[in-house]
Amino acid sequence: MWKSVVWVLHVVALLSPSLGCYQCFVDVRDSLQLCWGHVLTEYNIRNVDSCFRKLDRIFNNDERVIEAGRVGEGYDEQLKNILEAEILPMMEEFDRKLNNDTVYEQRLQTAADNFIAAASKLPGVSGCFPPCGFQEAGAVYNCITCQYDSCEFPLDCPIKHIQVMENSRTRMQCDVPFLLPLDIEVVWRYAAEVKTQQMGQFKDVTVGLDRLYSIPSASPHHQGTYQCEIYADRRSLVRLYYHLTVTPQVVAGHTELQEIFDLSLLPGGRMVSGPGGPPLFLSLFLLPPPALLSVCLTALLLLLFLSLWAMYWWSIPEDMSDGEQATGDDDSSEFSVKDRRLGLRESPYLTSGLCVPAGVSSSKTPNPYLFTCTLADTLMLAVGAAVIGSLGYNTGVIDDPQKHENAWRSVKGRVPDPSSLTLKCGDDEQRCT
Repeated sequence: MWKSVVWVLHVVALLSPSLGCYQCFVDVRDSLQLCWGHVLTEYNIRNVDSCFRKLDRIFNNDERVIEAGRVGEGYDEQLKNILEAEILPMMEEFDRKLNNDTVYEQRLQTAADNFIAAASKLPGVSGCFPPCGFQEAGAVYNCITCQYDSCEFPLDCPIKHIQVMENSRTRMQCDVPFLLPLDIEVVWRYAAEVKTQQMGQFKDVTVGLDRLYSIPSASPHHQGTYQCEIYADRRSLVRLYYHLTVTPQVVAGHTELQEIFDLSLLPGGRMVSGPGGPPLFLSLFLLPPPALLSVCLTALLLLLFLSLWAMYWWSIPEDMSDGEQATGDDDSSEFSVKDRRLGLRESPYLTSGLCVPAGVSSSKTPNPYLFTCTLADTLMLAVGAAVIGSLGYNTGVIDDPQKHENAWRSVKGRVPDPSSLTLKCGDDEQRCT
């Protein structure tokens, strides 16, 4: 009866502080046999309880021993063999023999060091790969609980976002970083137009072994959340989620055109001036491209030329009074009003189509249309010369400021000064004012 009580007290003393690799692999009866002859040197008495506390301190509370026991699945038996190889010979040696506590301390500490050295050479755990999935291959032996601990991750993985263009090919791969069993089953599900992980919103799409889900040509109705769930022996191992967003081509094209338009607003296609360049507000006053400027100037001058011609055309009256017809020479009857509207006049130089130059005399009487014809021809000659000069912008004159200045001087030299024009008005020379 007394021996039974002592045995129970010894077991409680061994197990109560904490659990460790020693108590996982060594039987309590073997520990009682090992500690039977433990003697306290100070008091010279046998004390088994002190021996159990020593075992607990050396094996169960040493972090080095616990860490060495963290081996991969299937290697727990080798841990047991290593520890028994250190304890059992000592147990047989100390059986029914008295030994001082210093001897126990030295021999037990040596056994613990040998266990750490041998267990550390065993293959460790393959590792847990966060953040999700039941990773059976990543289980590790725990000397505290005397069993394997799996990676404590949830089955549901975070949602991955996928954004593609319309009509583009889309692929979703059901891959995980940890090892999977050979006999797996893959289930693909789809929840339309939502971003969710709620199982009730998904519908089965495919069931089989295919871990790749492909969409040949994505369209807006493919948007939503796709789920891939992997099973092994009817047990779920992991669930992956993909949220697909499809951008329509119309929106993408509009965005690209808007960017191009914004860049083309300022010279050089730059919205912001480069380093050392003029400020943004000054760049607004820069000249447009030379080709555009030359086209605009040419169009404006051509419009002015046509306007002057129209004004001259409608400035001649349709009919002449009888007095004007009577005072004219006999030769004036040969000219009609239409001839005068076309700029013809009574002059020997009619066939030349030019106004009567200065210094040319005539015996004809003054003609009231001679001044009008001569001034209009001069203005149209000046405008025509300007139009021809502006066309030079298209040939590259505007690209060179020096050439542009020389060209303008040459054109300007061909335009007569209206204040210096001397016209032939009848028999006498006079200055047109």
